[in-house]
Amino acid sequence: KHKLELEADIRAYIHRKGEIKRDLKKAQREQQKRAALATLEASSSGGLRGAGRLKSSRHPQGAGGHGLAEDLTACTTGSGDKTRDGSIFSRDTTPSTELNCKDADQLVDPLAHRFEDEEAYCAVCSDGQSIEPNQIVFCERCDLAVHQQCYGVPEIPDGEWLCWPCYEHERQLRASGVPQAQIRPPRWEMAARGLSHRDLQGGSNTVACALCPVRNGAYKRTTDNADWVHVICGLYHPEVHVLPGNMSLAIEGVENIKLDKWRTLCGLCQIPHGVPIKCSHPNCNAMFHPLCGRRVGNYLSVKVSSSGKLIHRGFCQQHSQAAMAKDMADATKAIATPPPPATTSRPKSKQKKADLSDGDLDWEAEEEDDAAAWVPRPRAERS
Repeated sequence: KHKLELEADIRAYIHRKGEIKRDLKKAQREQQKRAALATLEASSSGGLRGAGRLKSSRHPQGAGGHGLAEDLTACTTGSGDKTRDGSIFSRDTTPSTELNCKDADQLVDPLAHRFEDEEAYCAVCSDGQSIEPNQIVFCERCDLAVHQQCYGVPEIPDGEWLCWPCYEHERQLRASGVPQAQIRPPRWEMAARGLSHRDLQGGSNTVACALCPVRNGAYKRTTDNADWVHVICGLYHPEVHVLPGNMSLAIEGVENIKLDKWRTLCGLCQIPHGVPIKCSHPNCNAMFHPLCGRRVGNYLSVKVSSSGKLIHRGFCQQHSQAAMAKDMADATKAIATPPPPATTSRPKSKQKKADLSDGDLDWEAEEEDDAAAWVPRPRAERS
């Protein structure tokens, strides 16, 4: 009994010692942060771009998670509130029918811009569920949120993770001799300076999609390394294919898009850049960029064909509700319909004697099956 009490005292002492060490380290980190903040406040007359502007100063209308509310609302009708699927709705919850963008730099992807206290949604599929083995990962530079399967991330990295534009940008800076502290300051230093991810130049904050004018989001390069393309743009263009896997050069087939499509304007943003897609409803000629459509609430569906291939379809506002209702009805019917029972085929035998017992019938059937299964073969002569 005395030995057990002594072991318990030792375990309690070790546990308490660990707690004291953790508290000391935490106090040291807080002291370093306060010292850095005091130094910055004393010397930041000009400072870095965005100094003193905190993320908590949220626009009262909730501009879709964008730090500069005036930039986002300039591209929307109504207040610009963001919904679960990334679409923009006005105060009366009526979907916007036009983005009214005068400058392509003002058109951003709302799912790529959010506040720290906002729930993250995947910038590719618009879903917010994060369940193993398909969790949502965040870029340490631009704060992009994407599912592992949507962006081709096989495993959650132990350290930091960067999307491809940010990864290539920081790699180039390191190769040119720029210190890491200047490439991307630590999170606590950014918070002390009032900086957000959008204040970091380069990476996904700077690149542009070849197929649409929307800025920010989940990008990958074309296989010829010529252009950046949103993954969602590559998925919803039938001529384009997104290669699976953890690779930067993953968009192929952009050169297969016909020239007349490049000359067609998006019916939502009216910006002469990129290629819009056609509404998947038969006999509908509405054209829109996939991300422009998602911003105003157009239905972008993903279905699995009988061969297991994913089929991506986009619908205009006139046909989105009907298409969504049909897909929901089909899904409900598929869940409610039980699978057909499994059947095994067995060769049928002729019944010669109907007055025999059940045992004799089974015995005779087995004899006939055995006789039919055996086929005599000519015997090969030895040379």
